[in-house]
Amino acid sequence: MEKNWRKLRLGKKLQLSMGFSKLLLSQEGMELGDQEKDGTSVAASAELSVAWKSLLLTSGIEVSLDMLHVFIRKESKFMILFCEGRNITNKESSIQKRATATHRGQVIFKDALAQQLCEQGAEMHSDSIILRDDFDSYHQQELNPTMWSECSNCEVGEHCGVIMHGSAATFCEPYGPRELTTTGLNTTTASVLQFSLGSGSCRFSYSDPSITVSYSKNSSADWTQLEKISAPSNISTIIHILYLPEDAKGENVHFQWKQDYVHAGDVYEACWALDNVLIINAAHRKVVLEDNLDPVDTGNWLFFPGATVKGSANCGVMAVCSFLTRGAEGQALISSLVTRDKVRGNDTKLCQHSCQSDGNSIYFHGTEGSEFNFATTRDVDLSMEDAQEQWAEEFENQPKGWDIFGAVIGTECGTLESGSAMVFLRDGERKICTPYMDTTGYGNLRFYFSMGGTCDSGESHENDVILYAKIEGRREHIPLDTLTYAAYKVPSLVSVVISPDLQTPATKFCLKQKSHQGHNRNVWAVDYFHVLPVLPSSVTHMIQFSINLGCGTYQPGNSVSLEFSTNHGRSWSLLHMECLPELCAGPHLPHSTIYASENYSGWNRITIPLPNAALTSDTRIRWRQTGPILGNMWAIDNS
Repeated sequence: MEKNWRKLRLGKKLQLSMGFSKLLLSQEGMELGDQEKDGTSVAASAELSVAWKSLLLTSGIEVSLDMLHVFIRKESKFMILFCEGRNITNKESSIQKRATATHRGQVIFKDALAQQLCEQGAEMHSDSIILRDDFDSYHQQELNPTMWSECSNCEVGEHCGVIMHGSAATFCEPYGPRELTTTGLNTTTASVLQFSLGSGSCRFSYSDPSITVSYSKNSSADWTQLEKISAPSNISTIIHILYLPEDAKGENVHFQWKQDYVHAGDVYEACWALDNVLIINAAHRKVVLEDNLDPVDTGNWLFFPGATVKGSANCGVMAVCSFLTRGAEGQALISSLVTRDKVRGNDTKLCQHSCQSDGNSIYFHGTEGSEFNFATTRDVDLSMEDAQEQWAEEFENQPKGWDIFGAVIGTECGTLESGSAMVFLRDGERKICTPYMDTTGYGNLRFYFSMGGTCDSGESHENDVILYAKIEGRREHIPLDTLTYAAYKVPSLVSVVISPDLQTPATKFCLKQKSHQGHNRNVWAVDYFHVLPVLPSSVTHMIQFSINLGCGTYQPGNSVSLEFSTNHGRSWSLLHMECLPELCAGPHLPHSTIYASENYSGWNRITIPLPNAALTSDTRIRWRQTGPILGNMWAIDNS
């Protein structure tokens, strides 16, 4: 431990080291005097009841908490909190502990769960998250044993540089085996498994075997494949989103990433790494999301790589105290969703640009190694009742003017929306196209889709169904979405933006399956095609937030896009796209949700209505930096 750090260990015994000057324990009425003698420290201890509540340090930081470790730097620049021993999760609600910290009357964090402070990027069994790990939040750069039960030849760190942000679980051992397994999880209310995978700065390979993602139930040795993923063959990081079938839901489910074995005598040629593992809890979906970040509600956000949560006042303290920090081998490291800078007297650099927010903000500092700069909310239920459709087809009878191949009308795959559906189960081509329509007043295409369920399921991405548009007089197909074979075993609503370039006097929409294995194999069905205008007739949902690009400096080319996803982040669309007279045939929209530094330097308050396409039961919002990242700062607040 560096000499400019002082350590307080909390528990049944109080231990002081590195020279506290004064400590007051209000509940016990106990005061310990100056512990320094000629620059050296004298350890002292005193028995305490486990019910102690608060302490006051003469450095001016007051903390009320039940934590295990607190570190205060002598200069009062930083306060470092980190956990030790067994993690506290929502499953253990009877021992949940909350913490409050203030500095000169200003709240740093208030009534925050110890879990939120000590596992910011590592969370289990909360209202919004079943498992979340960014591999930065557990001390000493190890795997969190409450989340991971087995690791073969993996290493936590930045051996392959940045995969998403900070550390990752890296597999580089050439002789294998290579596998990583979670502990048993309660996935009863899980929806999707999300993770990022790439080779980063390490060598990639065109010939290394695939990586299989599987699950097992009740600690069984039998593993069921969810997905087989090709080993990275370039430097890109790919975010994978796997929909969990009903069979993968239960009270004791393990997930495993395992690279297939190489042939005898061969070795793995390349490395790969795993980052930002997330399993979403679909049981407690919010209908309103509000966060002024003072303090931050971690349940509102999935990830925001490249960002720090901090405020403008007294930046040295505020820059780190809203989130977990951790230490290892005598060096204090600020971790997780906060920042990965090592504290080596660089607190001035860390706090040069706070964007002068009123309280905390999510601040992106534009540093090297931040290839992915975005902030993503959790899924929110924005579904609406009695939407005013402009055109619809329910497939109770053979529709007129449609091009349909390989399908029958019926209930062979059960009920999708209501009554009958169009079921694609025949040999040969399977395809459906709407008639050409005047879409100049349309903004949202919707339909219900299923593959599998009570029918034969798809088996690989060769069975995926492609959604595309075609404009009369043009040969090209305009891809809109890919409906993956494993994502729709339960009938689900598909909501797609009809963008300004598709708002023409004659546009049609088609679904076509890539391939299938014959009659009654890899079956899919659609129901209730309908279209809606860009905006509801009366505004029902709004988004408000503050944004600052540049944080007081001129940064040409810096821009941020505001996007939404209705399929758990598998695909994204701009919330609004500009549509100007004489340039666009659709409804007039004077602005897009791309915010450029030329127009949004300084803090700007944005209030915009949500389009129909975003009004679903599983909508998440993302702010994503689209311009150059290095040196370009920005921040959001009060969303």
